[in-house]
Amino acid sequence: MPSESHAVARPVRPARVQGRTQAQRRAEAERRILQAAITIIAERGIDQLTLAEAGEVAGYSRALPAHYFGSREALLVAVANHLVDSYRRRMHAGPPLAGAGRGLEGLIAAIATYLDDNPQSLTRLRAFHEVLNAALNRPSIAPFIAQLDRESADGFARNIRSAIRRGEIRPDVDPRPRAC
Repeated sequence: MPSESHAVARPVRPARVQGRTQAQRRAEAERRILQAAITIIAERGIDQLTLAEAGEVAGYSRALPAHYFGSREALLVAVANHLVDSYRRRMHAGPPLAGAGRGLEGLIAAIATYLDDNPQSLTRLRAFHEVLNAALNRPSIAPFIAQLDRESADGFARNIRSAIRRGEIRPDVDPRPRAC
């Protein structure tokens, strides 16, 4: 009978799981704090937002939002920027961009995206409207909303002009005032 070799089994080391970097942890914390702030704003309004509560709702200390954002106003600016960017991405990713210049169809698609009645987005939509309203008396967030307003009006005007060319809207309609 041939001799069997008995190899000594070496322990199998699991692949080393690399921890997240400080930058990754910070990005995650900032994302969660922003989401918490959006939830608070949607539920109770922009004036009820505090740094401490945003930290608690996000699952962190009350002090972390102040550490990352510096002030309540800076957190509001970050929220406004986040919501406006999110809206812009939806406008450019969905049917409105594909429908841009496609007349009435494009106009309706852009309006539908603005209204976004997806139940999963109601919190974001309520917060977005709170930020839109707050821009009237908060100079720190007004530039974000003013730029979004210009971009939206330009897009609506393009679709109205296209709808006029297609005969979907009366030719005597002035696109710019109707788009605003």
